[in-house]
Amino acid sequence: MKLGFKLEGVRKIYSVGRSLVPALRGLDLEIATGEFLAIMGPSGSGKSTLLALLGGLDRPSAGRICWGDQDLTGFSEDHLARWRSERVGFLFQTFNLISPLSAAENVELPLLLRGVPRRIRRERARQLLRRVGLAERAEHKPTELSGGEQQRVALARALANDPPIILADEPTGNLDSQVGAQVLALLQELHGEGRTVVLVTHDPAAAGYGERAVRLKDGRVEAGN
Repeated sequence: MKLGFKLEGVRKIYSVGRSLVPALRGLDLEIATGEFLAIMGPSGSGKSTLLALLGGLDRPSAGRICWGDQDLTGFSEDHLARWRSERVGFLFQTFNLISPLSAAENVELPLLLRGVPRRIRRERARQLLRRVGLAERAEHKPTELSGGEQQRVALARALANDPPIILADEPTGNLDSQVGAQVLALLQELHGEGRTVVLVTHDPAAAGYGERAVRLKDGRVEAGN
């Protein structure tokens, strides 16, 4: 498979008061294009930090992160933001929907930010809500939806720009097992279309939906992965 992400000696250090707290400590990792990778590890092992760096939401303190032949660590802020909006869809444990907006309006947001005309935005949002089984809930606000429905709206939003990369941070953490399995099945379906899916999870059953799992410990990939 073609190489997607390549991380070399990636470190991330946060300043907390007068202290320096290392989250990643020289992490090396390769993720193939079109791979479904699960990332596991205890709290504080660096899982969410790693996902934020892969998605260009943050920058490493040291080391290199490449996507194919592009060195993301060398991008300007504007270039990185453009790459992120075109390439990456995010899915979070807390859904991160905007309460005053309807489901369809939440899905439209990434398209609005790119200046897509309203008619096209609206049709795209409707198509995506149909795909995740929520066509009839398009005009409902997040407070009128169940947790599982909110996460499916969030997944539709993540797909708005048709990104080749989906990064999911504990997407089933607030869902019961049955609803969580539905969300994981949708991620598996997206992987089947050739997208690169990276899933952070504490749940071995959720990790089993991936092709491969790596485990982080103390900011590094644990030996044996």
